[in-house]
Amino acid sequence: MKQIQEGFLSDRVKVLNREELFAYAKGKGHFPEDKELAKLPADDPRVKMTEPQKLAKACVDRLFEFEVHARRSKKEKI
Repeated sequence: MKQIQEGFLSDRVKVLNREELFAYAKGKGHFPEDKELAKLPADDPRVKMTEPQKLAKACVDRLFEFEVHARRSKKEKI
């Protein structure tokens, strides 16, 4: 991991670690509590998702946020 960080410019590369990703996923509701799961309808996709699927969804959402931020900053520079 250290070699990767040294090999790239640290201000341009954001390393997503597992703890940050779990915190983001919980904040966005990808990992609802048992009480919340009971309230969800049976056809809700979050009920049937496994933990790796939930984590992958959170990762995709987080990367999309980074992408949007990068596009906006690039547009503002132009």
